[in-house]
Amino acid sequence: MGTMTLQAAAVVELVVGYALFSLALYKPASLSRGQKKVVRAPASRWGIVLQTVGFAFAWAYVRPDGFLKSAPELVIAMILVPAAVGLTWWATRHLGKQWRYEAALSEDHELIRTGP
Repeated sequence: MGTMTLQAAAVVELVVGYALFSLALYKPASLSRGQKKVVRAPASRWGIVLQTVGFAFAWAYVRPDGFLKSAPELVIAMILVPAAVGLTWWATRHLGKQWRYEAALSEDHELIRTGP
């Protein structure tokens, strides 16, 4: 497999992995939607904003002509993407309704001390 073909496959895997990562975050968030929040930390939303800006900069970065990753780097990335997606699914499913985007405690809060 040529480096260009491997690079195209890595980009496709990255896009699919990002979609699966996003789906892993959606369902647990919907489980916690009906809970009454007793203590909230609105400043935690700034962390989400900073991450979003960071990802936008990383994706928008214009690379110089001829910039390519080596085959070993691409293979390592292609191994890490499914591992990261799997860990995300495992963690969010384990947290269940205790998982949410904004840091907060609800009336029926339960500290999860097991899982990934």
